[in-house]
Amino acid sequence: MLFYHCMHIFQKYEVLCRSRKIFLTGTIALFFICTIQCSLNIIPLTLLQHWEVGTLPSNLLYIFNNLIADILLIYRCYSIWSCKKYILYVPLFLTLGSTGFAAVLSNHYDIFGESSTIGQQMPLFISLVMNIGLTLLSAGRIWWISRELKILGPQVFQKYNTIIALIIESGAMYCIAIIAYLISINVNTSLVPWNEVTTSKIISAIFFGILQQVVGIVPTLIVFRIG
Repeated sequence: MLFYHCMHIFQKYEVLCRSRKIFLTGTIALFFICTIQCSLNIIPLTLLQHWEVGTLPSNLLYIFNNLIADILLIYRCYSIWSCKKYILYVPLFLTLGSTGFAAVLSNHYDIFGESSTIGQQMPLFISLVMNIGLTLLSAGRIWWISRELKILGPQVFQKYNTIIALIIESGAMYCIAIIAYLISINVNTSLVPWNEVTTSKIISAIFFGILQQVVGIVPTLIVFRIG
């Protein structure tokens, strides 16, 4: 439903500016990758009845989807800061670094599993820090602009405050999803055999399923609410 309404908004505003093309392409990619991830999560639990089947492809898809979402958030922040290039340097470095690190680790470890170590979870920590930073940069810039435009009246000022709330709410959704998942996989399961399904493992799997979808929902939700 969210994707459908988002496409309707893109069709309504048909001006083919650079930003529209980037967000349209990114939103479509996020939707299809999230849909594939849902399929990979369902197959092991229904047809194959094996907990570990589909883990690597699902992890790699999450890494790629997270990269797309991060690029959209970085581009949004870049646009809000009047296309100042110095805003791009640190977020792009963190995004490319965490993506490469996660891709390399995923070939050797289940970095999104309950047995992963703090070092293997580092890409998630980096993504969390970067999203908090981008949210604060974007909201802070709009708040500063709104102060300068306060002279135009309370209606204009209120509109800017609404945009700030929208950005913070959307950013908080993804940050909370990451924090909840990190907490769930750091619950002590060292004494539990790897092939034994426990409550903590089920909770961890549920939170990872949520995280996989939220990474696509947040950028789409921003477009939908602004539209």
